[in-house]
Amino acid sequence: MTTTSGTAPSAPAAPTGWEVRDSALMRVFEPRTFPELLATVERVERIAEAANHHPDIEIRWRPPVRTPADDPAVKLPAVLSLTFRCNTHTLGSVTEADAALAAAIETALAPAAQPAV
Repeated sequence: MTTTSGTAPSAPAAPTGWEVRDSALMRVFEPRTFPELLATVERVERIAEAANHHPDIEIRWRPPVRTPADDPAVKLPAVLSLTFRCNTHTLGSVTEADAALAAAIETALAPAAQPAV
C-alpha cells in the first residue's frame, strides 16, 4: 500500500546567524554605537525597498548593567540591539522571499559593510 504525505513543503533554510522562531526568520544584531545602528537600518531599508519585501525591525536601547566592582566614574556603553524578523505576513510563514531577504540583510551586517569609525 502506497501512502502520500499531506504535509506542506518545508520552510527554506535559515541563513547562517538566523533562527526560525514563531514562524519567522529572526536575527539580533548589536551595533557598537547609535549612529552605526541607524546606518544599519538605512542599509536594510534600501535592501527591503529594492526587494519590495520588508522585515519587522525592533530597535532597543538599554543602559549598561553595572556590577559592584565597576568604577562609577567610568562611563559604560549602552547596549544597543536591532532585531530583524522576516516572514510573509499574508501567509504567516517563512517563504523563499524571506530567506532571500534575510540573506541580503546578513550582507548588510557584515563588517565590510560597516562604516569606518
